[in-house]
Amino acid sequence: RSALLDLCLKSVCRSQKQPAEILVMNDGSSDDTEQTVAAYGDRVKYFYQENQGLAAARNALLKLASSPYIIFFDDDDLMLPNALELLYEAVSQNSNGGPAAAYGQYIRINSEGVRQPTHLKCARYPSGMIISEIFENNLILPSATLLDRNYMLQNNMFFPLDVKVCEDYKFMLEFALKLNCIFSGIVVNSFVFGWITVRALLRCISKLPNPCSCTLFPANNSF
Repeated sequence: RSALLDLCLKSVCRSQKQPAEILVMNDGSSDDTEQTVAAYGDRVKYFYQENQGLAAARNALLKLASSPYIIFFDDDDLMLPNALELLYEAVSQNSNGGPAAAYGQYIRINSEGVRQPTHLKCARYPSGMIISEIFENNLILPSATLLDRNYMLQNNMFFPLDVKVCEDYKFMLEFALKLNCIFSGIVVNSFVFGWITVRALLRCISKLPNPCSCTLFPANNSF
């Protein structure tokens, strides 16, 4: 899946607000992921671990990062141009003054980069202490949420290693129990179903609404 990772990185490098750092964790893949990341030079930091799963890859990157905020992408996610800027603005305007997270929506695209029907989890996306809404609708994804990394480390908030599926859902439930979650009102990313070309990627991004400091990408491409 190194080709998908390359497109993911291209979309981030075109972000209008550049992240302070971009980290990639290769979770045991034997393909050319390392060579793909090397093409970006010092812009992207590469790490490798024996295959341990997505939760372990994210937890490792959480510790390796140095910026106060973090957003996790998988290799089949694409970032929209203004996502980082507007997510950071949203979390900076937290009226409670304490730690918070900012989240947005996502969309699906097909192999040609054409937008596909995406089910809206609720008619109105809420802000605040929204644990009940997340429990009912599972409306927040790590790849569309700017998280307070410092708070996560200080409170030992990591992705669960004992959950085989939906580990991100369990993590976001725990996160929402403790933190104010602010809906940014934007589309943060799209994720790819099937193969997509660079030309299709650019065509798709040009047609979408414009939707932090730290962006990390666990490349869980060991299959």
